[in-house]
This record gives sequence, C-alpha cells and structure tokens, in this order.
Amino acid sequence: MSRLDKRKKLFKKTLDYETAKTKRIQSLLEQSKSKTEQILDRKRKIVGSYEQSMVMKEDPDKWFENGSFLNLQGLIDWMSQVKTGTIEEQNKAIKCIRILLSCSISIPYEKILQDTEFIKVLMQAFKKSTAREFLLNSAWIFTNLIVHISNQNTTNELISKIPFLLGCDLGIAELGVIMASNISNKSKDNQNLLLEQNIISHLHDLYIRTTDQKLKYSIIGCFSNLLSGRSVDINKYSEKMIPILISVLKETTNPEILLDALFCLSYLAEEKVIGKQMVKYVTNFKITINNEFYEIVCSTLQILSSILLTPENIPKVFKAIPIQLFSNLLDSQNFFIQKYISLVFYTITLKYNSYITNEHTTKLCKLANKHNLALLALTNLARNNEKQIKLLVNSPAIDLFIKCLNINSEEYIYFAAEALNTILDSTHKNLIKNKIDIQKIEKLHLHPNEEIFNCINQIFSKLNNN
Repeated sequence: MSRLDKRKKLFKKTLDYETAKTKRIQSLLEQSKSKTEQILDRKRKIVGSYEQSMVMKEDPDKWFENGSFLNLQGLIDWMSQVKTGTIEEQNKAIKCIRILLSCSISIPYEKILQDTEFIKVLMQAFKKSTAREFLLNSAWIFTNLIVHISNQNTTNELISKIPFLLGCDLGIAELGVIMASNISNKSKDNQNLLLEQNIISHLHDLYIRTTDQKLKYSIIGCFSNLLSGRSVDINKYSEKMIPILISVLKETTNPEILLDALFCLSYLAEEKVIGKQMVKYVTNFKITINNEFYEIVCSTLQILSSILLTPENIPKVFKAIPIQLFSNLLDSQNFFIQKYISLVFYTITLKYNSYITNEHTTKLCKLANKHNLALLALTNLARNNEKQIKLLVNSPAIDLFIKCLNINSEEYIYFAAEALNTILDSTHKNLIKNKIDIQKIEKLHLHPNEEIFNCINQIFSKLNNN
C-alpha cells in the first residue's frame, strides 16, 4: 500500500466519512420531510374558509359524521362522481375531496388508493386540455397521497407526469416540486427515475421563471433530495445547478435553506471536474464561512477543501478569500469547526505552497491534540521541503511529534514517527536530535505494526549514527 493510499485510508477513517455523510443525508431527509409537512399544513389552511363554508352549506350531511370529520360515505360518493359525473359534477366533487382531505385529521389513504379507477381519472388530468381547477385539485390530492402509494407502477407514472406539472402555471408547478421531493424521499430508484426525466433542467427553468422566493427555496430543497444518496453521474447536471445554488448564498440568510444549498454544492464539489467549475464562484463562500451557525461554516469548509484538492485552485481560492479568514478559524472553540478547518489545512499542505506560515503551524499544533487531520497537515509539511521543515522546527511541532510517540494510537505514532524520520534527513536534524529521548521511545523498537517498527528503527539508526 502506497503512502498516498495509507493517507487516503486514514483520511476517510478519521472523518468517519461515510458514516458522517449518511447521518447528514438522513438529517437532511428528515428536515425535508418536516418542511414538506409544514408546507402541506400551510396549504391545508390556505384552502379558504369561505370556499369551504359555501361548499359545506350545500350538503352538510356529507361533511359531518357525528359532528366531526371525516364522513367516509361522503368521500366515496364524491369519488364516484369524479369517475362518472359530468364535467361540472367532476369539478365540484374533486374540490370537495380536496377540502375534505385538507380538513380531516384521519384520512383513509388506503381506501382512496384502492380505487384504481379514481386514481386513473386523476392521472389522466395531467395534460394540457384539462381545466386548470381540476388539474390543480388532482395535483394537490396526489401530492398528499404520494407518500402512501406502495404501487411502484403508480409512482413511475406520476414521475413521468412531473415535468408537465413543472411547466404549468406557478400554483400547479409548486405542487409538482413538492411531489418530486416526496417521491425522491421514498427511494434511490425514484431519485434516479426523476433524474432520467431530466427534472434538473425543468427545475432550473422553473427557478429562472419564478420570482416567488418560497418556490425558489422549495426547488433548492428538491435539489437536495435528488442528490442525497445518488448513484448517477451528476456532471451533466452541474452546469445548471451551480449558478442557482450559488445565488441562494447571496439571496437568503435562512439557515435551513443555506444548508440545503451547501449540501448540494458539497456533493457537486466532490467531483474534480465540477470542483474546477466552482472556482469562479468561490468568492461567494465568504458569505457563509463567517456564518453564526457552525453547521453552515463546516459545510462551507468541506466544499472549499474539495476545491483545494486541485493544486492550481489554491491561489484562486486565496485570492477570493483571504487566508487570514481560515487562520482565524483555527482559533475556533467549536469542535466541528476545528475538525473541518483541519481538513482544509490538511488539503492545502498536500503540496508545497507559500501560504503556510509559522502562525498556522503553531495553531495546528494546538488542534492536533484532538484532531488527527491537524497532525496530518503538520506531517505533510515535513514531507514538502526544507523551507517548510524550518517552519516546523521553529514551532511546537517537534515537541508534539515526540509526545505523539507515547500516545496509545497507532495512527498518531506512525505519522509522528514518519515526520521525525523525515526531519532527521534534513539540514535541520541537529536542532531536533537532542530533543528525542531514546529511552522513552525504546518500547516502540519492537512495535508489532511493521510500518511503525521500520520507521522507529530508522530513527534509532539516524540518532545513533549521529
């Protein structure tokens, strides 16, 4: 296993990368579901009390059963009218069903979904020739039913209709966005089917078309749901998504919306090609890197670390965002900010650059006691060249490396030993050899880990020869 492979392995292990990502996805999905429910509750209340009262007065027995909702027989009668009635009767019946469902606490979803003929009539409404009100009510009903649909064929058919809904007027298009979010929450297969319908382009066009901020943010939430747990190539979607997501950073201070946008950007930035595309927008991250919410700061740092993995991006990033901002974050007392700022410095120290100063190495030494990535960043400096080794020698790093040799952690021992071994090959070896007490690390001479064993033996050899 090469050094780079070892470091990649440790990098993933240190961050608990996959676990952290899974938790993040689950958290965002829960947030999205919560937001969707809030939207639906709001929409239920929006159904005007005047409209309800006028319809209810015509036939109160169909609405009330023992003084409360829901009158199941009334629902069945209206479903029957939707299937067999005249256009006027259908319009009235579907409006009544919508109002009934919006007001009821206990909704018989199974009863509705079992009526395949009723579902078929609603599905057939998704076409240009359908009267707007009937189309709107049909879309609203499906938006509420979708999470309860177990028949994948019905779900697949709905997925095929969503691009049409997104192209309708904004009231109907908003329901299409909510429906897409709900469907994508159900499974990864649904996400892929939606992406195959080119839904990103349709959402992009809708985002450009609308000035309604709530609808814009619903679209961002939908992006987030579509990308979470994805298993498809997203390179072809990035060109449309990135400008929209970046614009959100400038348009809102709402932390939930910002997190959705940053979550999408972090997924996109993981692709090296897309990371290069994002460099021209990097100045916009100054908005979020100083946010009061640590989750937003951490998400921003994660994106920037992905962009910084490409060496030619480093000067572009620091031209847009002064390195002093990153240096200030090294002083943060927040554990998670410490973790992600360590990741940033780990990334930029992979290759030599002139941005690292003695101030940074001193601060990284403090973080290294709690964060492996800070130690790795310092180890990277030892590998780079004589100039950066000098930074280490003039900082507390040498004492830190020696201390790490006595820590009960193979990772800490190995990387500290590797750093010391490298420095002992440099012109600065005389400045550190007297600091290393051979007796204190003698027990490592027979360490069972072969890599540590070899590294420690090389250190002993160099100390004894000198």
